[in-house]
Amino acid sequence: MVYFFGWIIFSFVSGYIGNSRKIGFWSAFLLSIFLSPLVGLIVALASVKKVTVKQVSPTMTKLISEGNKLFKDGKIDEAIEKFNLALTYSDKAPNTNFKLSQLYSLKKNGENSLNHITKAIQDGFNNFEKINHDNDLSYLRGIADFKTFVANGYKMLTV
Repeated sequence: MVYFFGWIIFSFVSGYIGNSRKIGFWSAFLLSIFLSPLVGLIVALASVKKVTVKQVSPTMTKLISEGNKLFKDGKIDEAIEKFNLALTYSDKAPNTNFKLSQLYSLKKNGENSLNHITKAIQDGFNNFEKINHDNDLSYLRGIADFKTFVANGYKMLTV
């Protein structure tokens, strides 16, 4: 009887782990029930994690679109304003921070440009080829702090 309840409990554990993965709760749970909790657990852990899509505020999307248009039109200050306003809608926006880094680099504001590229990378921006070759980031790449930033694995040194 103890063995039976242990089997059921560990099957629920396998199902719980499978819940956050592509296999899902019920598939992991049923595999555990019919084969063994260990097999269910292994299959659940081997399953790919579910991708969660975060909904972006329509207002943020509109601000980013407006910022991109202003950027294309060469209205840098207005574009910076739109992108900074867009950041108030989400604390994690790697592409928006990358755009701000480009804009601040064009304005020759190395500190703000470096801060935004750092935030973009922290939030998941990983197109290092673009960082190292984008024309809009030429000024940023020329400052000493950026060279230190790159040498430190694209991370800011904390003192």
